[in-house]
Amino acid sequence: MMLLIFSVCAAPFVLGTVAYFFYKPAGRINYGELVETKTVVLPTGKTLAGAEPNSAEFNGKWWLLHTCATDCETELYASRQARTMLNKDREKVQRLILTTSTPSDDLKAKHPDAQWLVGAATPSPHPNNILLIDPQKNQVLTWPKAPDIKRMHKDLSRLMRVNQTG
Repeated sequence: MMLLIFSVCAAPFVLGTVAYFFYKPAGRINYGELVETKTVVLPTGKTLAGAEPNSAEFNGKWWLLHTCATDCETELYASRQARTMLNKDREKVQRLILTTSTPSDDLKAKHPDAQWLVGAATPSPHPNNILLIDPQKNQVLTWPKAPDIKRMHKDLSRLMRVNQTG
């Protein structure tokens, strides 16, 4: 009888330990790929007005960093929509587009909230993805060039909900 009582009491501990060490859940809740945390060097280049970027603009904000060579309309649309869907937290997230040539007037008109750096070299080891940079200038997440807008928004809204800065 003592052995039965002991095994019933010990079973949750034994099963919990086994599950912790041997059972790894396959699913994850984030859509974007978590990347190794490292500080991102601020990009260099010229703004559309021809000025150097002000490093103070990068302080205290989350940044969606795009590297745009020629065809980037899909990714810019997705990030604009995901940012707009944040509602009151929208101002915590800024968009920065690094491009090798001056964008067309049509593209600039479609994305008036974005900051453009012309002739900028990418500071990211993920040049083919959209990179999220936190307020401490660390890379956090990366999304593919043509992300699912709703899932991208879900990642951003979770981050803004638990965000203590920005």
